[in-house]
Amino acid sequence: MVSFKIQRPDSPNDRSEPLHPNRVRSPRRRVVVEGTFQSLTGTYRIAIKNLSCTGALIQCGQPLQVGKEGVLQGAHIDQFCRIVWTDGTHYGLQFDEPLAMDVVLELHRITGDDVQRAASKAAEDWWRNQAP
Repeated sequence: MVSFKIQRPDSPNDRSEPLHPNRVRSPRRRVVVEGTFQSLTGTYRIAIKNLSCTGALIQCGQPLQVGKEGVLQGAHIDQFCRIVWTDGTHYGLQFDEPLAMDVVLELHRITGDDVQRAASKAAEDWWRNQAP
C-alpha cells in the first residue's frame, strides 16, 4: 500500500501558499546589481537582490511606500514598476511590462566578484584621469 501525506499550512501566515492564489509567481533569480529607483518624489540608490520577468526584490536604506510608482534602473534594466510590499529595508516591485528572460539570466550570471572587479576598475580609471 502506498500512502501520501498532504501538507497544509498551519497558519494563514505560512508562506508555502502563494500570497495571491490566482496569480502564478515568475521564477526568481538571485542577482547582485546596484541601481536606482526613480519616482516623482526622488531618486533612491538601491541594490537589486533578486529578479524575475515580472518583478524584483530591492533593498533601499531610505523608506519607500507601498503603492509608489517609479522606474527601476540598473545594468540592462529600465523598467516602470510599482512597490507592492515591504519588509523593513526590502521592497517587492512589480513591473508594468515583463522583462525579457534573457536579461534576467544575463544578470543572474553576474557575481559579487564581477561587481567588485568593475568597481575597482572604475576607481582605477578615475584615479588615472585625475593625475596631471
